Amino acid sequence: MADFKQLISEMEAGSGTHHGARLLVRWPFAKHAILVEIHQSGANSTRLKYACRNLSGKGIGLLHASFLHNGTRCTVYLPQLVGSVVPVEGKVTRCQHVKGLVHEIGVKFDKAINIRQFVMRDPTKGLFALETIDPSRLLGVVLHIDGSVMQRKLVRHYLRETSLEIVNAESAQDGLARVNDGFDLILAEYNLEGMAGPKLVEAIRAKGLQTSIVMLTSDSRRSYNNDKGESRANSYLQMPINQDQLMRGLAEFLLADETNPDAGGPVYSTLPSDHPSHQFVADFVDDAKRLVKNINAAITEEDIEVVRRICDGIKNVAAEVGFAMISESAQAALTALDASMSVLDSQRPLRSLLSMCMRAKAR
Repeated sequence: MADFKQLISEMEAGSGTHHGARLLVRWPFAKHAILVEIHQSGANSTRLKYACRNLSGKGIGLLHASFLHNGTRCTVYLPQLVGSVVPVEGKVTRCQHVKGLVHEIGVKFDKAINIRQFVMRDPTKGLFALETIDPSRLLGVVLHIDGSVMQRKLVRHYLRETSLEIVNAESAQDGLARVNDGFDLILAEYNLEGMAGPKLVEAIRAKGLQTSIVMLTSDSRRSYNNDKGESRANSYLQMPINQDQLMRGLAEFLLADETNPDAGGPVYSTLPSDHPSHQFVADFVDDAKRLVKNINAAITEEDIEVVRRICDGIKNVAAEVGFAMISESAQAALTALDASMSVLDSQRPLRSLLSMCMRAKAR
């Protein structure tokens, strides 16, 4: 144990934390024994336990005494936060000697994973899934609730290179009067006059909205620790904030694609317009909004069977009409429900599913 921690510490010390050319952040994922199935030529395969260094949305860094050739196919059995294990297919893209008998093996996944299902991230530390942001890819409408004229001007200035539309609200009351206008994200000052962060989030959620909420605060850790349950914002950005931090913080919830499937941008069907099932895309989008209300009601009643039935229906239909991310999110919710047998203990994947359903759109 001590040797493993020391080795990881030495490797991290020499690697740095931010790489401008890298798209996805590599998250610390120090595990002593992750099952990996190595697929050899023919029908043979070998199962071994590998130590793990880090994990990203598209790959994993493993440590082992054995050497593996680039291109070797493998299946990594990743442990989720909910306790279950998910097989992820990939191939070896790097194998380099570290020290002694230890090699670091880089595996690239065939398909991006939802990093939030595997890594518990502390939103108070300013750590983001994406390292490189193209401002032009930030699309949508943001409601910025802040009583400070200067802060509103500064945020607008920082986001000037993006394609975001910024709508300002000068008070919590003004913001609450506007939240139903179809925003893709809400950015709010934590200490608004007359209404602190938790109360604002509670009031927004009471309106049935699952819109991602990012709080700007001068003391994010205390704010985060004071917020409980559904009164907790999706993320916190600690002031003073710079342009890079703001764009990366918003990108967590405004970019929805294969590299960041749990983010908060619009979710579109991938079906081509000439596909026979494309005619049902708009119907699914409308129905998804209705099902969100039904799931919320079942969550309130803690009715796990109703929640499971709706999630299962969403999983099947979403896949048929080209909303693969929504289908996978529904499966993640079902997995969590089956593992915990509790609606309350499955809140995280359920809220992720509800958010995706609300963001589903027909082109």
